[in-house]
Amino acid sequence: MRRSGCLPNTESCMFLIRLMKRQEKVEMGFELWNDMVKNGFGSYVLVSDVLLDLLCIMGKLADAEMCFLQMIEKGQKPS
Repeated sequence: MRRSGCLPNTESCMFLIRLMKRQEKVEMGFELWNDMVKNGFGSYVLVSDVLLDLLCIMGKLADAEMCFLQMIEKGQKPS
């Protein structure tokens, strides 16, 4: 997207991550999520919900628990 001069927004990134998850390209989705966080994209709740899904699929349950606890600490309700 960036190469063609179109900057992504939170919604487009979330769509791509969910698409990667469905196509079992979870690592690629996780890389995109890391890029989103690094660049300050979007709602913490929306991003974290998708991250929780990815971490659980990847078997990274300790990381998923940490993400969950961070959401609660920030006053967010995980969906």
